[in-house]
Amino acid sequence: MKTFLCILFSVIFMGAISVSANEKNLQQAKVVSNSALYKLPQYKSPVITELTSDKTIHIFQRKRAWYQVKTDNDLNGWIKMLNVRFIGVLKREGELGVKDMFDSVITRQTKPTTSTGIRGFDEEDLQKAKADLQQLALLNSYQISADKAQSFAVKGKLKRNDAVNAKLNNMSEKSDN
Repeated sequence: MKTFLCILFSVIFMGAISVSANEKNLQQAKVVSNSALYKLPQYKSPVITELTSDKTIHIFQRKRAWYQVKTDNDLNGWIKMLNVRFIGVLKREGELGVKDMFDSVITRQTKPTTSTGIRGFDEEDLQKAKADLQQLALLNSYQISADKAQSFAVKGKLKRNDAVNAKLNNMSEKSDN
């Protein structure tokens, strides 16, 4: 009987340690805005509770556009991943803003970036993906010529920004040399 109790205690104790260690390894995050915590990763699923903005959660796994999470008061469920911001992940600032986007269009020079994936898609979804040529043709049908764009700008009495004019003038001077 003593042996059985020792084994039982050891199993329970080791299980508690491993659960505690696993929870420490979970990614911590904050809820960005008030969001429902769903029982399953789908909108039709029952809502367990409403999570308030800035609430700390622990992320177990991702399934498509959902994170399975655990709250500090031990509620488990699913939340849309766009409603989550990871804690301790540095945000890039100042490098790739609007100015850099316009500079890349004008000078055709871009800064290096890192792609970490597409939110809401997992590797299996990307493997199964097929090109929709009808949608591509539709997208291409929206393209207009530079002449049509210029005509539209004239009709709308649109004017170029001084910064854009300076860049274009600078580029034309370099190409003349």
